[in-house]
Amino acid sequence: MNSDEERLFQMYLNKSENVLRDRNNFFAIFLSALIALFMPLTLNEINPVIHGVDVICNSTSSVYHIAGQLTSNRFSTSANWLIFLALGLMAIVILVYLFFELKYREYRKNYQTIKVRAIVRNIFKDNANPPTTFQELCDIVEDITSFSKKHIMPILIEYYNKLNCLFSWDEIPGNDNDKFIEFLKKEFGIDWVRTAEIEKIDNGNTIKVSTKINHLSLNLNQEKTEVFFKIDDDRTGKFITKMQNGKLKIYKKKTA
Repeated sequence: MNSDEERLFQMYLNKSENVLRDRNNFFAIFLSALIALFMPLTLNEINPVIHGVDVICNSTSSVYHIAGQLTSNRFSTSANWLIFLALGLMAIVILVYLFFELKYREYRKNYQTIKVRAIVRNIFKDNANPPTTFQELCDIVEDITSFSKKHIMPILIEYYNKLNCLFSWDEIPGNDNDKFIEFLKKEFGIDWVRTAEIEKIDNGNTIKVSTKINHLSLNLNQEKTEVFFKIDDDRTGKFITKMQNGKLKIYKKKTA
């Protein structure tokens, strides 16, 4: 990792550890407060019931019946109040737990992403025979970092797709025009594309790029799984498509 990545990695790692510590402290304090709150309340509600029972036992049958009803009503009301309070406190505990858990997962993903990407770069930079599958790469990263595979794999797939996604078919013409033009210049050395007109034809299944002199086209197959590329100088190519977040993405090679 470079210095900036190292700084960010350490920052998110520290934040994740702080969140776990704050969560543990909160629940320790909360549990202590519950004990301090409910113990006196419980004793205060039980004592009158016990006293009432003693009085009842030493009374006539009619007094026994009346005192029993009063004691029962008092205990029932107190129990309902305690149940309502317990449910409210339980809701607070769940919300606080979810807050801490979401923040922890966010920070964990951030520092793991930084670390995994740096390792992957080094693997492909320094290794003459780099791994050829996600599983092999995942195993290597797991050995180095001790991160869980269920966390590593999504990072690898997201990183791979980000590196290899050329442009979004749905954003041409539109937001991905610059990426599309840069791809054509870098991949095929087409300089005239900057001044060309970019349009979709054939019900959105063909992208046409043209000037008065030059032209090229990209055509989706019927299944929308591949794009066929043809330039006016007879050069051709084929690319892979993948639907992501409702958008059709174009890739240089097959994706996971």
